Amino acid sequence: MPESPVLPPRLRRGDTIGLFCPAGPVRDVQRLHSGIKVIEDLGFKIKLRGPAEPRDGYLADSDARRAEHLHALWDDEEVKAILAIRGGFGCLRMIEHLDWELFRRQPKWLIGFSDVTILLNSLLHRSGLVSIHGPVATSLAQGDEPNQ
Repeated sequence: MPESPVLPPRLRRGDTIGLFCPAGPVRDVQRLHSGIKVIEDLGFKIKLRGPAEPRDGYLADSDARRAEHLHALWDDEEVKAILAIRGGFGCLRMIEHLDWELFRRQPKWLIGFSDVTILLNSLLHRSGLVSIHGPVATSLAQGDEPNQ
C-alpha cells in the first residue's frame, strides 16, 4: 500500500456516477429506478454498465465480466464515481480479475456496502485509494423511510 491514502477528486453537480452490479443481479427494478431518481434529483448524471434488469442466477454476470464492467466505468473519463447497484455474495470472486494499476492511475470514488466492502478494503490495501462505505443504488430511496 502507498504511504499516504489517495483521495479521489470531489464530486460536483453535473458529474456522472456509474452504476454496476459487482455481485448479485438486480432483483427489484423499482428500487433501482427510485435510487436513480434520488441521484438525478441531487444533480448527477447516471451511466449504467452491465445487466441492470432482473435475471436468473445468483450473480449478475461471470466474475470476469463483472470486473470488466467495473473497469469500463473506471476507464470512462466522464464517470467520476462508481456506485454499486446492490451488494450480495460475489465481490470476493472478482478480486483476481481487477486491474489495481488502473484504479491507482485514475482515482475515483467507489461506493457501496455489504459484500462491496471487500472491494473497498482491497482498493485501499492494493491501490492506496480511499472509498466510501455507503448506500447502494437500490437502498438510496429507502434512506428516509420511517422505521416500522
